[in-house]
Amino acid sequence: MEVIRKNRALAESLKSGSVFVFKDWLVKTGIYKTKLLQEGINLMWFMNRTDEGVIYHKYFNPMPVRAVVLVLMAIKCCVDEWLQGIKEDIKFTSAGYGSISNCHLSSLQHFDECTVSYKLLLKICTNLHDTAWL
Repeated sequence: MEVIRKNRALAESLKSGSVFVFKDWLVKTGIYKTKLLQEGINLMWFMNRTDEGVIYHKYFNPMPVRAVVLVLMAIKCCVDEWLQGIKEDIKFTSAGYGSISNCHLSSLQHFDECTVSYKLLLKICTNLHDTAWL
């Protein structure tokens, strides 16, 4: 029961304020630099030489913001699957996660607007692509 309690607590803490988007979840630094995001991109589009990110390289450099949103939605779904402390399958549908998509897209656009002079979102998306190639 202790493991279940810890799993539930971790899932709830990751979901609270979407802290899973940060590199350091505890102090909320490194926004959009979480390993989870990079690993999701690697697995989805760059796992082997026949994957879309490799074949259609020019469309993934830099990583499209909507692709980043898709991976963030998938991470949120994975966190939701552990909210009871044990893994429960949850369908990843537009009906269930469409509003999450809009929220992440809005957050990324706001982040881009606030950091436009530094081009941080472009740098993050470029780094996500470049790191996926390693």
